[in-house]
Amino acid sequence: MQEALAEARKGLGSTSPNPAVGAVIVRGGKIIARGHHRYFGGPHAEVEALSRLSRKDAARRRDLTLVVTLEPCNHYGKTPPCTEAILRTGIRRVIVGMLDPHKIVAGQGVQRLRRAGVHVTVMDSPDVLDFYRPYTTYQTNHQQHRPYVTLKLALSADGKIARRGVKWITGPAARREVQRIRSQVDGILIGRRTAVLDNPRLTVRGPLSKNRTKLPTRIILTRTAKLPPGLRLLRDGLAPTLIVSPKPSLQALLANLAKKGFVHLLIEGGSITANAFLEQNLVDEIHLFISPKILGPAALPAFTPHQHIRPYNVHWILRNAGPIGQDIRLTFQKINS
Repeated sequence: MQEALAEARKGLGSTSPNPAVGAVIVRGGKIIARGHHRYFGGPHAEVEALSRLSRKDAARRRDLTLVVTLEPCNHYGKTPPCTEAILRTGIRRVIVGMLDPHKIVAGQGVQRLRRAGVHVTVMDSPDVLDFYRPYTTYQTNHQQHRPYVTLKLALSADGKIARRGVKWITGPAARREVQRIRSQVDGILIGRRTAVLDNPRLTVRGPLSKNRTKLPTRIILTRTAKLPPGLRLLRDGLAPTLIVSPKPSLQALLANLAKKGFVHLLIEGGSITANAFLEQNLVDEIHLFISPKILGPAALPAFTPHQHIRPYNVHWILRNAGPIGQDIRLTFQKINS
């Protein structure tokens, strides 16, 4: 399953609103074919892996096991059902990472295979469940009409996020991890103040950008459409840029992004934008990168005294904690009560 997950990770950020899925085909403990869902509307992982079987391996199909990270679909959409492709090959054993929470699938793929005599095992392993947390939450959030929202903040040891003359708060390792997070999302949102003061590119750089079929949309949250024309986000053409308004509400903004197929949204804005989403209980996950630097009283704090995060029915658990280069990374997961 870890090899199938490695295949699935290759599609992160390129398949939305479909989930990234990976598959491997095994015979005698050896992987003989691999595949992953590369882009929305393209062949699914199971079909891609099956297409890579040699004639000799295909002829010995009853000795094969298909391992796939997510339940195969059993309906016609952009592509035919994966269950039918599996049954046509004659494979008799399938291992599934977890059931697909989408209401169109929701166990029907596994049921179809089992009715046809295929031995299906559903693992529900922690690694798979963790990998699909944004997708699973997005499906759950259909009632709330919003994407899975991740907030990223880089802080100094004294809780500051910016100071004039300081370009980087965290070190290279933390910044590389932020690139990895960016590579997995559909959109990156900042506020107008951050766009003007930092003039960022908000792109996925380095090796992580090479396998993507689409780049995250850069999103500027502003109450006015007037922005300096020289902003990189408006003129570099490196990725799509969207200008959005918080009116009538942030919930309405997220609902509109969900309609456009945004499954996973990353917020990289400053303290005003971060607190606005936190106060309205619209954040699902927080990544804090804490530097050993002290920026002092002249620096901008992440949270100011007049900004209160309302704790209504929200609990956070510390999911991960540890060093990352010279810095510390803390990951918090929201638990609704």
